Amino acid sequence: KLNLYSKIKDVVEITDINQIKLNNLSVDIKGDNPLSLKKMNLQSTGLIIDKNSDNSGKLLSSESFSFEISDVKEKTKDGFYYYAFDKMNFSSKGNITFKGLSLTPAYPVKEFNKRKVYQDDYITIDNADCSIRGIDLKRFFDTEEIKLSYANINIGNIDIYRNNTYPLPPNFIMDLPQKDLREMKQKFVTDSINITCKKLIYTELTPPASCVTASRIY
Repeated sequence: KLNLYSKIKDVVEITDINQIKLNNLSVDIKGDNPLSLKKMNLQSTGLIIDKNSDNSGKLLSSESFSFEISDVKEKTKDGFYYYAFDKMNFSSKGNITFKGLSLTPAYPVKEFNKRKVYQDDYITIDNADCSIRGIDLKRFFDTEEIKLSYANINIGNIDIYRNNTYPLPPNFIMDLPQKDLREMKQKFVTDSINITCKKLIYTELTPPASCVTASRIY
């Protein structure tokens, strides 16, 4: 919920803080999905906690709230990739930006395929930036529906390699992207999404070839 301080409001009549600034924070989140964040800056203005009024419409009970995280590199849940970004900015106005996004395989090609057992894409993404504007945060917290004004995704390079000498998973069916969109658990509404990619390379190794047999650059 948007109001994270209901317990404090039961103890304190009114808390009014003009501005809070925290710089160069280090945050460690422990549990099933541990996360370590470094170089984090946080700013809050107009924080008011008043037990006699409803302040649930404000994120963290503040007029404005924003934070910035730099130099993040973490492993995906399945352990096969590292995702990283140079900087991420978030504001309570519903704006999020990512700079220098990347996706890098955690293993060399041969080890990656052996661990996967079945054939799968070996994907590398470099120099991607993402800007999302006008996220309706209250709607998301209240109903888990995602509504935003627009998203702009600019990708520098995508390199995809598939080793077809490994078997396909049993009962393999390749679903098109629209299937994932139709089956999203959350309702998703947006005015526009723009995705650009400067260079896309797809390469595959087909049996019984001993070298790369197909390569496409878009």
